[in-house]
Amino acid sequence: MVKKTNKTLLIPTNAKNIEFNSFIEKKLDQVIDIIQRTYLSLSFCKQFDIFSKSSIGQCSDHLHTIYTTAKKLKDSIPINDSEMDNTLAVIQSIFDKLSIVFSTYGTYNINDVYYVVFGTKYNNYDTYDKENKYLNDKLELIEKYILPIGYKNLPWTECNNENDNINKITDYTLQIDKYPHLECFEPTSMYSSIHQSVFGMRILIRNTNDKKILCLLGLTKDIPLQYLLDNN
Repeated sequence: MVKKTNKTLLIPTNAKNIEFNSFIEKKLDQVIDIIQRTYLSLSFCKQFDIFSKSSIGQCSDHLHTIYTTAKKLKDSIPINDSEMDNTLAVIQSIFDKLSIVFSTYGTYNINDVYYVVFGTKYNNYDTYDKENKYLNDKLELIEKYILPIGYKNLPWTECNNENDNINKITDYTLQIDKYPHLECFEPTSMYSSIHQSVFGMRILIRNTNDKKILCLLGLTKDIPLQYLLDNN
């Protein structure tokens, strides 16, 4: 999978060395935190046979490789001016590899997917009003109680179904790319465990600015419904 340059890695060409090193150190700290959380998500998935043992082993190896690269680069700080371009290339490579890991194995939190795939400037409200209580509650539930286990890139399609009362119980195949941002769907029949068939979910993620759509595959965490009554 080819990934376009992450916009969050672009810094002014006249950045001073101190600013550059601070920027790189912050990025690497975030990467290491994401790797640690992703490993925790693997431990969760292992309990319910979401992935095979060999797949979990492969993912652990990929995470270790990314971590080793990030740790080695962090230990080399402060970085000289002559190495700035090479350092940015390494950082971009790390984000590309994390993006591939997320697409296959997921991670612990949907915000990490936003950050790695779309960048820090991505607005998870997309085109919605931030004062929309329904959307705020929906976002809170997704960010707290959905564990991503993968995603797929979909071709950009304009939303042509803004109806709030969408009938998803149908014999017809739904074209989910035509639905609005954060719309949720049942998982496809291609799942690997009973737990995924019960707790699985697909969430449509739109990035209108970059014209990108993700179909996020996730698991809902098992929490009693009465504890969520504050959310509409």
